[in-house]
Amino acid sequence: MVRMTKAAKMTMVIILVAFGGFLVYWLGFRGSVFDPTPPAPPPEYAEGYAIIQFQDPLNEVIVTEVDLYIQFRNGTNYLNTTSGTTFYVPEASWFFAVKAGYWNLTGSVYAQGDAPGDAHIQTYSLTQIAPKNNVQFLISAIDGVYGTYSSSEIPDGYHTILISYSITGDWCYNSSWGDSSWVPDMFIPIGSYADQYNISITGLWIGWNGSITDYSLGGSPVGYYLVYDVGVCNSTHFYGIAFSGQLQVSGVFSNISNATIYFGLLDDTNNLVIHF
Repeated sequence: MVRMTKAAKMTMVIILVAFGGFLVYWLGFRGSVFDPTPPAPPPEYAEGYAIIQFQDPLNEVIVTEVDLYIQFRNGTNYLNTTSGTTFYVPEASWFFAVKAGYWNLTGSVYAQGDAPGDAHIQTYSLTQIAPKNNVQFLISAIDGVYGTYSSSEIPDGYHTILISYSITGDWCYNSSWGDSSWVPDMFIPIGSYADQYNISITGLWIGWNGSITDYSLGGSPVGYYLVYDVGVCNSTHFYGIAFSGQLQVSGVFSNISNATIYFGLLDDTNNLVIHF
């Protein structure tokens, strides 16, 4: 049985950058998602030694060589280290975890003890980003004529185009985590946040590889998504997810070809690009 969740209520920020005939839109979708700032650890776990490690929730295998950036609660940078390493924190801190191909993650640092051997060990789930074939971007209409178009088929002149997109992925949910820990395995920009109801896309770039003037942008950039049970994953329930929406772009187009959608701008790799 398919269940539609509550649609996210989002606002949209648009920044236009043009250089050398290459036009880029930055779209920031922000809304009612859960706060990415983790709570402070209890006082008895604010100071001492800590070890932070990660596992993939789909196969329960430890994910190694995750970069960790440790900050004090006031935002002061304290330490850069890697997962599985013992480190000391003198006061309440949080971490920011980054590994190419995985969702970024933040969390509180739990520490204890006066010696490295007494370190508090924390294990978090680090979720892989779904592969590119789970993402579809296409031009579904030009001036109200529906079809499947590539960007090179946009004629010169003033036009209104409709871009449709869908994103699908698989993820596991362990009921012991509680609803607030539902984080989908989806190919959406790194640095974004999602729970079982809302998705916030914080960075989506469209490179037109041509020029466009007198532009306007509208549509439903966040769309909706569905959650449905597709089986069992060990002791956890295995769910699928679908997310879709549309963007409408109007303007005077010129020499458009091989437009691209850019994801994961905060990642240290350049493999999160889709041509359309």
